[in-house]
Amino acid sequence: MVQPSVQPILQFFSRLGPLAPAVFFFVAAATWFGLNRVVLAGLFHTNINDVEDAYRLYPVGLRIDSILLSATLIIPSVLLLLLPKGGGRWLRPVFAGYFALFASTFVLMDVATAPFLKEYGSRPNQLFFQYFTHPREVFLMVWSQYGWLFLVAAALIGLAAWWIWRSTSHLMRSHSHWPYKWRLAALPVLIALLAIGARSGIGTATANPSLAAFSANHTANQIALNSTYSVFFSLYRYVNNPLAPEELYGNMPAAEVIQRVRRVAQIDRNATIDPASPSLHTQATSLPGERPRNLVIILMESLGASGLLT
Repeated sequence: MVQPSVQPILQFFSRLGPLAPAVFFFVAAATWFGLNRVVLAGLFHTNINDVEDAYRLYPVGLRIDSILLSATLIIPSVLLLLLPKGGGRWLRPVFAGYFALFASTFVLMDVATAPFLKEYGSRPNQLFFQYFTHPREVFLMVWSQYGWLFLVAAALIGLAAWWIWRSTSHLMRSHSHWPYKWRLAALPVLIALLAIGARSGIGTATANPSLAAFSANHTANQIALNSTYSVFFSLYRYVNNPLAPEELYGNMPAAEVIQRVRRVAQIDRNATIDPASPSLHTQATSLPGERPRNLVIILMESLGASGLLT
């Protein structure tokens, strides 16, 4: 049963006929994305204070959100128009589950955005799913710093999934009736609108994350972007255009690689300690002191401050 305080909202959307669940999901998701940008703009306000017309990140962001939501809604919206009222008893959980799954994904990606943006200076992208090839290490590192964020994310994801599931089920049962002639008349208009929305226009160029680049400030542009869209776009590009190192750099015999590395690093042939590790050698200091030093500095590259601390 839907809470009484929510009833007037659902009654409003129920007037939109079979498209009520889809329109409700669009408005709810767009509202969530907008509120998330307000939070990010507050958290990173020092990075975007010098941006002229910083307010533009909200309409630009809404455009990016529309691309994602149009692509998400095109199939269920068409089915909602063609199926009988309510989608049939057995199909209601399918639609409710579909919308709840995407709502959970949106919440997860946006909750993860602030720490990711702080660490890498961008919204979640290809790095986000590539790091999950080492799930244990990633989980332990993130838990040590953002354990509280896991709890917040779990609560918000559960709340969003429950709310969207219940609201969708209610709207599919109680939306106003549309005769099939109305549905068939609305079908081509619906497909055209969602296709244009998914492409962000009618031009030949397809949508991509560069549409969010409304300023010269990288942080402002990233806030205008959408995290779920960014990850999905990166995943699509990664799957369709995998960057294989051997294709980028060609082939070279291992012996020649070792020879070149040793020559550039000025490693003497006789300085090798272990033949199995051809670059392992003793590096003598060029400034010997009167007594041995008791301070050892280890330079660890490709690690942030959090990695060094752990």
